[in-house]
Amino acid sequence: MMDTKYMLLFGVTNSGKSSFINTLCADTYAEVGDGCGISTTKEAAVHTVKIFGGHTLNLIDTSGLDDTSEHLTNLNIQENIEYLLSDSLTTELDAILVFQSLSNDYCTFRMSIANLRQIFGEKVDQSIIVMFTKET
Repeated sequence: MMDTKYMLLFGVTNSGKSSFINTLCADTYAEVGDGCGISTTKEAAVHTVKIFGGHTLNLIDTSGLDDTSEHLTNLNIQENIEYLLSDSLTTELDAILVFQSLSNDYCTFRMSIANLRQIFGEKVDQSIIVMFTKET
């Protein structure tokens, strides 16, 4: 039986979540923003990738936190993630990749972790992998 893993990609707007998906897939599956603080990903979406040995990796791309357009609040993002997970085949995540741009300060990272704890509870800390990304 082949393994299927579920990974949630989480972080502030323009931290590289969609770019990571496109790099891993070696194609353009997720639209990438222009770095202006407005989230390109408007709703959480699942991108399925076949990896080594025929295993499946489901990457859940989420909207960026702190969207400057004010059309997408952090609460909207939280609700969208909760809805997607409740509507999917699994609510168990194998990992949460928190994207932290090197151009953002530590307070931004702490805010991302606080948002994850609000959604998933304190036990989420055991599932977090931090992905340091580009410096703009």
